[in-house]
Amino acid sequence: MNPAPAPRRILLADADAFFVAVARMADPDGAGKARLLIVGGSAQSRGVVCSASYEARKFGVRSGMPISRAVRLCPQALCVPVPRACGTKSREISAVLARWAPVVAPASIDEWYLDLGGTEALYREPLAETAHRIRADVIAQTGL
Repeated sequence: MNPAPAPRRILLADADAFFVAVARMADPDGAGKARLLIVGGSAQSRGVVCSASYEARKFGVRSGMPISRAVRLCPQALCVPVPRACGTKSREISAVLARWAPVVAPASIDEWYLDLGGTEALYREPLAETAHRIRADVIAQTGL
């Protein structure tokens, strides 16, 4: 009889509000001070919202909606373009994740799947504990 295969240990790492965090980091005197922040373009642009601060989300602003609608919902918000630093920060996060998992598969610029199969003997802790340590490492190494 073959033993049952070990359960999969797949972890989704989602850098929530990634574009907002990078915008605040890239422009601490502008976006960094804006409580109500919309990332995706200027208030007059025909673009869509890539991300919004948690405070702006309370007004109904959501990713994927036209910026014009987001501005109507939250007229006090500061609108900024997607920072160029997003690619760099995404790669920095990927590098940290790669130190924790043998397989890291990006799902988007701000989401990754980590296959932690086979790491049970290495980490010797519940997956939730490993996830918390990975999160702390990403914050320490990237500031995000």
